[in-house]
Amino acid sequence: MQNATVPQPQRLNGPGLSQSPTFRIYERPAELNFVIMSWSVPEVCVLTYHAALLAPPPSLPSSCPTIMPAALAICAHPDDIEILMGGTLLQLARRGWDLHYVNLCDGSRGSTTMSRQECAAVRLEEAKRSCEVLGAKFYPPIYSDMEAVYTTENLQKVTAIVRASKASIVLTHSPSDYMEDHEISCRLAVSAAFSHGMPNLESIPPVESYYEPVTVYHAQPVGNRTPLGELVVPHFYVDSTDLIEKKIEALACHASQKEWLDVSQGMDSYLETTRQLSREVGRMSRQFEHAEGWRRHLHWGFCNSDDDPLRLALRDVIIESDPTGASA
Repeated sequence: MQNATVPQPQRLNGPGLSQSPTFRIYERPAELNFVIMSWSVPEVCVLTYHAALLAPPPSLPSSCPTIMPAALAICAHPDDIEILMGGTLLQLARRGWDLHYVNLCDGSRGSTTMSRQECAAVRLEEAKRSCEVLGAKFYPPIYSDMEAVYTTENLQKVTAIVRASKASIVLTHSPSDYMEDHEISCRLAVSAAFSHGMPNLESIPPVESYYEPVTVYHAQPVGNRTPLGELVVPHFYVDSTDLIEKKIEALACHASQKEWLDVSQGMDSYLETTRQLSREVGRMSRQFEHAEGWRRHLHWGFCNSDDDPLRLALRDVIIESDPTGASA
């Protein structure tokens, strides 16, 4: 795990190169498109894999450093990432993706026995340990529980994280979920992905804007239902069956939440409840024992109409949703 406090993006030096091209690879279902752009900085060559290709094409210089594609998980509270998208992140990690991890809330109000300060400190360390299990880069929270509001300042902070991660995939909450912290975190994540290429939107701290496509995906809402109790059917399912124990291992790092969830939400065992919700999504898929569901955000302003890097990267462990709306 690396503590990523929103550093400036780094450019890599490629020794012995007389020019400084950037190779960006976009894989489409039907073809590979190579886009080569020149940089003014000498001796720089960066190869970005947008489709998790594991070896550079043989025509590229052997001295060209490789940057694997990045996925950024943005959720509200410590443990939300693990519950909603831990399996998907682990599938991406298997394929060489760089993972980035941020809980926007500090978790400080998630206890009946600790003070806010003590709770925030405990939950910060729990989140860091979980991040190590997932193999992700950690970013610190930006506000307290129940203080998630859509403001320009908060947008600037989340935009800094998106820019620093150089993510081509942003994973976040469902737009409609059971509580406000989740919905506001989703809105901030979506807007930050939209604005990461706007030079006139200054981030906090300052991170240089850039424009590369970013595709946003929404996880299932907690309980797989809207706040009105309606079942949400995802666009597609990611198999997490053989990763469920690793996902639970990451979630178990948030040990302080057992007491809080028992008292506040009637989750007798948050680990077992997570297994049950994972099985429900698996039943919805009609194929997997455990699964996580995803909906792709509309592409306008974010990426090309046919950009779908999550489906593409995990195509061997994905099944499309039944168009009739199969339910558990």
